[in-house]
Amino acid sequence: MQMKNAIFLAAMGVVSACEPGTSGPQTGSDYVSALRLASGGMALDTPEGFHETGTIERDGAMGTYETWGDMRALRSASAVTIAGATFRNGF
Repeated sequence: MQMKNAIFLAAMGVVSACEPGTSGPQTGSDYVSALRLASGGMALDTPEGFHETGTIERDGAMGTYETWGDMRALRSASAVTIAGATFRNGF
């Protein structure tokens, strides 16, 4: 979720920087290039993995989650703790 928020904020920054009448990105490809640059540039070409933590609400109960991903081996593992019970999964 945090990664989605970061990408959304980067996109909003690109869009808000392009006021009407200025020489901002003119095509969809230009917007994608600007977004890519704002969110990591060439570092996005070789992602190795990710780690994400956050909170979750399920059936009215609050909990936490943690997810690890290995982009090279295409593996992931997650743990969700809600109401004192921890659930794990992965592949």
